[in-house]
Amino acid sequence: SFYSLNIALITSVLFALTDAFDGYVARKYDAHSEYGRILDTICDKVFAIGISIPILLINPILIITILLECVIAIINFNSSLKNNNPKSTYLGKFKTCLLSFNLILNYLGKINLPLNLLTNFVQLTTAVDYYKIDKNKDKLKKEAAALAPGEYVIRTTGDDLRIFGKNIAGT
Repeated sequence: SFYSLNIALITSVLFALTDAFDGYVARKYDAHSEYGRILDTICDKVFAIGISIPILLINPILIITILLECVIAIINFNSSLKNNNPKSTYLGKFKTCLLSFNLILNYLGKINLPLNLLTNFVQLTTAVDYYKIDKNKDKLKKEAAALAPGEYVIRTTGDDLRIFGKNIAGT
């Protein structure tokens, strides 16, 4: 009904705003925690998938959106199980903003096929990026496990500096 769609639209807008705001506040005031990071990720997925389901009848292409969000969740969950500490990337944050914008437009009745496809492309790119990051962490763990005691390897990628070694990284 019209009332339900309005409630979903308002909820979507509030979710997008609070999702961006809570992360900003947590970083600004150094009030972030591992538990909060995990909970935020779970809430993002549950909400994105949950808010997409009601408008599937209006825009069936959103099934691709839902499936890609599930793929991203599985990649990150698998990475967590291996203690690879998955974290959001700027691409992932951009994907979340684009997805929120797309869902809000869908609830407004402004279904835009190019925007839906762009969102799906960015979701797929994000999934591949997270998968590559996870595989790279697996590779670095294997390298660190093969080091002699006291031996270390320094890896740099962009602004990221990591030191791996049996006595340094605890692997």
